[in-house]
Amino acid sequence: MSYDIQLDMDDLHALASDLATVIDEFESANGNADAAAEATGSRELKDKVSGFASSWEIRRGKMIDDIKSLQQTIQMIAENFEAADADMAKALEESAEDPPAPSDYRSPQAV
Repeated sequence: MSYDIQLDMDDLHALASDLATVIDEFESANGNADAAAEATGSRELKDKVSGFASSWEIRRGKMIDDIKSLQQTIQMIAENFEAADADMAKALEESAEDPPAPSDYRSPQAV
């Protein structure tokens, strides 16, 4: 059984970068909500916007943790596949430069 794995490394790196942007936005959400609340011009609307931001603070914190975990996992996948690809390429290049002697080749043996 063989498996073919194809990964678009640019897409993985872009996804990791996009997730980092989402994390930044989530982490600054309360400050953004405070600024938006101040800009409403209405005390009642300001209180609603601030209340909504505060009520989502705990849930947003959990989401930030999950997104960070996903972002780090994707980054690690990309780095590990790039390292494995580089190692395999190096091994192939080295074996092409110094192939084994014909006398070292053996037919497969039945077990």
